[in-house]
Formats: sequence, C-alpha cells, structure tokens
Amino acid sequence: MNLSTPRRGLRHLLRTSPCLAMLFAGGVAIAQTCVAPPSGRVYWLAADGDLDDRARFYNGFAGGDVPFVPGKVGEAVNFDSDQDVVATDVTTDEQRALENTFTWELWARPTDTTPDCAEGAEGNCSGVAQRYAIFPQHGDFSDDAGLGLVIGTNAICVSEHASSHVPCLLRYDTLISDWTHIAVVVEDRRPRLYVNGVLVRTGVQSARTHVFASWDTIGSGRGLGHFRGDLDEVSLYDRVLTDAEIQGIFAAGSNGKCKPACEIESHFDAFEHAQVTATSGILSNIPDGLFGASNALPEVDSLLFQDNMPDGFSHSIEWHTAAPVELDHFSLSGFAGQPSTFQRAFRDFKLFARDTGTGQFVPVYDSPVRTPYPVIGGDYRLHRCAKVRPRVAQDFRAQFIQHGEGPFFGPRVMELDGFAPDLIFADAFESPAP
Repeated sequence: MNLSTPRRGLRHLLRTSPCLAMLFAGGVAIAQTCVAPPSGRVYWLAADGDLDDRARFYNGFAGGDVPFVPGKVGEAVNFDSDQDVVATDVTTDEQRALENTFTWELWARPTDTTPDCAEGAEGNCSGVAQRYAIFPQHGDFSDDAGLGLVIGTNAICVSEHASSHVPCLLRYDTLISDWTHIAVVVEDRRPRLYVNGVLVRTGVQSARTHVFASWDTIGSGRGLGHFRGDLDEVSLYDRVLTDAEIQGIFAAGSNGKCKPACEIESHFDAFEHAQVTATSGILSNIPDGLFGASNALPEVDSLLFQDNMPDGFSHSIEWHTAAPVELDHFSLSGFAGQPSTFQRAFRDFKLFARDTGTGQFVPVYDSPVRTPYPVIGGDYRLHRCAKVRPRVAQDFRAQFIQHGEGPFFGPRVMELDGFAPDLIFADAFESPAP
C-alpha cells in the first residue's frame, strides 16, 4: 500500500481524529469505534496475537504455554499453570524511574481465588501464594519498594515488595466472575482502586520513601504465587489518570483504546535501497527487491526463500544501509497459502543489528508468529508493526523460522520496512515537535 500523504500531515490526521485511527490491512483502511488512549503511556500489552508493547518498546516473550484467547478487546492472554508468564524487556532501573505516582489499568477475568492478606503498610503476605497479575519488583533494603497487582475471583490487592516485606497497601474484597475493568491510581505512594470505572477504595500510603511501578513480569509471582485466568489490555501510565479518563476506557468496552496505525508500505522506509550482503538461499529474481532496489521500486511483490527445507529451518537475509540508521520501529508483512498446509508461513521472526563496538549481531526483536495467518482480503497475511529499543546500525539481519515441511514451504515476505524515530508508528496519537 503506497501512502502519498506527507508524513507530518498523516500524523496530524491521526492526532486530530484518534477515534478514526486506521488499521492498514491488505490495502483497506478500517475505522475503529474506540476511545483515544490517554497520554503518558509507558506500557501497553494489547495481546492481540502477539506480546508486543503498543506504547513503547518493552516487548514481551512467553514462558510456559500462554495462549491467546478471546478477550474483552480483541484477544487476551491466558494463564492456567505455574509455568505461564509474560516477561517484558524492561530493566530494573527503568522500572525504578517511574516512582510514587502512576496508573495501571487493565481488563481481568480471574478463575481462582487469592488468599487473605490484611491491608497495611507493613507485613508479609508471601507465606501463602497470591494471584499475581503483575509481579511487584523487589525493592532495596531501605527506602524503596516495587508495586504490583494481585487479582483473584474474591479480591484485589495492591502489593508492595521489598526485603521480607510483601504487604497489601490496598485490599478490596469483591466477587469477580467475568471480564472486569480494574484501574489502580498511585499518587504520592498511596493507591486507590477503580472497578468498572467506579472508585471503590483508597488504600494506605506506603511507609517507604519511594515506590515504583513494576511491569517486567505479567501473570506470575516468581514463586510467590501465580495468576489464574485471562488478562487483556494491561496498560501503565506515568501520571494520574482522571476519573473521566478511567470511566471513558471502561465505557468503551470491547471497542477498547485506539491502536496505533501499522503502515505496511512507506517511502520513508530507512531500509530502502539497502544492499543485500548474505542470504540463506532465496528464489526471488531480485535479491534486494525487499529493500527497494533501483530496478524494483519500491519493492517486488515478495521475497521468496528456498523450498524443501525442514520444519524449523531458519531462513535469513542480511543487508547494509547506505548510511547509519537509528532504527526505532519496523513493519512486517507476510503471505501464506492454505492454513491446512502452512505453505509459505513462518512461525518466528527475529531482527538483529550489528553492534558497532563488538561487530556482532545483537537481537533487537524476537517474537513468535501465530499460524495460520489471519485472512485479509481473501489471503492469509501477516501484518505486524513493533517498536524496538532505538539502535544506530548500518548492518541488519532478519531470520524467519519456517513452519511446515515439504515442497513450496519457503517463507514468503511481502514487506520489511524500518523506520527512524518520529515517523507515524512511533507516535501515532501524541504530538511531537513539528
């Protein structure tokens, strides 16, 4: 899909009409009836077929078996064993930087109870396994503690964690039998809880000097207890959400928050006119067509990897850009045949950049791809956009793990575009400097 609208004008369109944000799929723009996501987003697990972060670059990966199931908004992630966990690419220092005032909000459908734990600024509830939807990162020994959420069919707890210190700063007993919207506003170290848009309880203020938001472990308490049930739209903000904003998200229901646009073809692609330096074997007539070769503008119809490789074979392509690129996000499009055969499909995508210091390729993105691909425009197509930690590089490598075995099974890649910061997907709703 070619977009001739200047990038600034297209960003302006999305900013001024966020509830008309477009999902570009198969060349068709589909309007959503959704609510504009509040500003200040730090983390957003939409869980719509992947574990990517829709707010920044804290993309996740699954431990155990964490399937996607029908959610409140699109799809959700399911946790039904002690091995199930979603781990995110966030450091302890990044979590500690978000301290004292912040907001979580999410949809939850728990399937098991959580044990009693008295509300208070001191105590230790780690003696019994709590249902940790968001694990509270361990603070230090003196003045700070991580905060997380416990959610069961019988109660909600805002949990604090430091050395021999795991109390519930807020405990609210309530019956939860279906999808329920939960928002926790932490302001000056004191949490208050909203259930389905209504303020239901204010907890006690932490006795620690600093409390910080946790989001490195979703659905598990790392041995202190595990969530049971489904989670959807897990979101974190670096400020207090207002009552009206929380009520607006709840009122949107299954329409949810508007997602950023996923641009599949762009003339602002930082990979265009790159030089292919190595491949694992391809059948395409124009090896560098994927990157807008001069004889294939902007790209050929697809890049086709070699056939007759076994299931799980890692197909790859490496390329060199004309100048260093600050890679901020990418878009990927693939095509597959009938779902019963998985022809042309891949089940995992990895993107690497060469580190200028060590000279080695280092991973910048690694995520499974669900097969069969969804049906878009009558074909089975994969469309994925994701942000990555900004990295300056000139040499890149992509790997596609083949799904299926037999003739005509080399993966087919339609587009792989890279973008620098401040392009449309980098900030689809908030206004950067013009």
